[in-house]
Amino acid sequence: MKEYDQVGSKYRKTRSPDIGVADVLSLIEQFGRKVSVLDLGCGNGFPIAVAAHRHASHYVGIDSSEILAEEFTSNVLGAEILIVSMDEVDLSGRKFDFVFGFGSVFHLPPERQRKALRKAADVVELGGVLMFTSSKDDGYCTGNVAGVTIPHWSLGEDGYVELLESCGLSYKGWKMASGENCMFIFNKKSANKSSKPGAEKRAVF
Repeated sequence: MKEYDQVGSKYRKTRSPDIGVADVLSLIEQFGRKVSVLDLGCGNGFPIAVAAHRHASHYVGIDSSEILAEEFTSNVLGAEILIVSMDEVDLSGRKFDFVFGFGSVFHLPPERQRKALRKAADVVELGGVLMFTSSKDDGYCTGNVAGVTIPHWSLGEDGYVELLESCGLSYKGWKMASGENCMFIFNKKSANKSSKPGAEKRAVF
């Protein structure tokens, strides 16, 4: 997004070296093996992709900022990078065990966010997990990164659950992660194990 092109190389200086790392790794480690990972809004890869890549059989990052994507290739050696907005990406039937967006999906306006999440849901492998951060309440606000105003939109918990259950995912609940980020967690179960839509919404872990 154009705002992060404005932030550019200043992003690493403003980004916490810890926020999100343990939260993402805890979900990957539950698989008990190396997994294929799709990172929505990977930025320059610091710090999450740098840590998570070690646990991946294959790691794909998506980011629309050419400046941050160029840094990603240097920071996360051996990973694949797609320079495109997450709502416009074409993954051509590829599947991933773990799809996540930490601090990224909510930068898209509501309709583009819905489109991106539908695409994300479509590439989650059976038995796989989708996680992303956003606010539990719907609405709009702004943040500031290195002096650049960054937009934040949320569909709210009910909006996310309705959207992703319609895409065949099961809602596992939410967790308040580091940096006061609310993580929404969904999985894709096989047909004979899927839970009914509208299951009780709850915090996990």
